[in-house]
Amino acid sequence: GASSGFTLRALVEVWFPWIARVFPDDRCRTIKKSQETINRVGSQIVQRKKEEVTQEKLGGNYVKSKDMLSLLIQANMLENSANRLSDEDLLTQISTLLFAGSDTTSMGLCWALYFLSLNQDIQQKLREALAPYTHESPSPADQTALLSLPYLDHVIKEALRLVPPVHSTLRVASEDHRIPTSDGTEVFIREGQFVHVAIEAFNIRKDVWGEDSFEFKPERWASLPPAAKASPGLVMGLMSFILGPHSCPGYQFAMLEMKAILAALIPAFVFEPAPDKNIRMGNLLVTRPFVKENGEWSSRLPLLVRPYST
Repeated sequence: GASSGFTLRALVEVWFPWIARVFPDDRCRTIKKSQETINRVGSQIVQRKKEEVTQEKLGGNYVKSKDMLSLLIQANMLENSANRLSDEDLLTQISTLLFAGSDTTSMGLCWALYFLSLNQDIQQKLREALAPYTHESPSPADQTALLSLPYLDHVIKEALRLVPPVHSTLRVASEDHRIPTSDGTEVFIREGQFVHVAIEAFNIRKDVWGEDSFEFKPERWASLPPAAKASPGLVMGLMSFILGPHSCPGYQFAMLEMKAILAALIPAFVFEPAPDKNIRMGNLLVTRPFVKENGEWSSRLPLLVRPYST
C-alpha cells in the first residue's frame, strides 16, 4: 500500500508490465477499480461539458465557461475531424491536469513546512519578509509583490531542491543514441533501454552546490554558483520539474500555489517539529514523509502548530 512503499513485485512490473494483467494482486485490483471509477465519472463530466459548450455555440453565444475542460473542448471543436481528440483522449488529458500536480504540490509544501520547522531563524526571516504584504485587505499590487518576493521564492526553490516531490523518473530510448559527456566521452543508449533520471541526485551534487549541498539554505538562491546556473532544468539550477518535451507543464502554477499557501500560513502560525518523532522520506511515486508509530511506518508529517504573536 501507499504507506509501505514499493514492493519488489512493483519494481519488477516496471520491466514486465504484463505481470499486473496476468497475475493481479490486491494492489492491482485496487488500481483497476480506481481507474474504472475515474473513467466513469470523468466520461460523464466530459459529456456534460460537451453538451454545454455545443448549446452555447449553437445559440450563437460566446462560450463563457473558462474552466480547463471547457476550453479544451472548445479548442478541440475548432480542429478538423482528422485532428480532433476522442472523448477518451480528452479524459486522459484532463486526468493528467487534475491529478498529476495535486500530490506533488502538496508534498512540496509539506517538506517546505518541515524544513521551516527545523530552522526557526529562516522561518522568522520569511515571516518578517511577508509582514508588509499580509494585512487584512491587500491590494492587487500587494498580492503581486508578495508572490514575487525574492525570499519566499528562495525558500520554495530550496525546499524543492532538497526534496523534489518526484525523486526520479524513467525514460525509454526510442532509438539508438550516443550522448556526449562533459569529459569528452560518449554514453551509448540502445533503443528500448530504460534511462533512470535521478532528479534528487542532480539537485544535491556537491560539485554543483558545494559542501553544504545537503543543508537547507534559501539564501544560496540569491547568488547561485556558476555550476548551478549551468545545470539543466525548467527553473534555473533546479531539476525538480525535469526538462524537455515531457517536463512538468504546470511548474509555474505549482510554485505559485506553494507561495500563496506559505504566504497565508507563516505570518499567522509558528511551525515546530513534533517531539520524539523521527521523520523519514519514503520514495514512492512521490516523496512522502513517514513516521513510525506502534512499530509501523505510516505516511504522515506531524508538526506542532501554534498561533504567532508578536
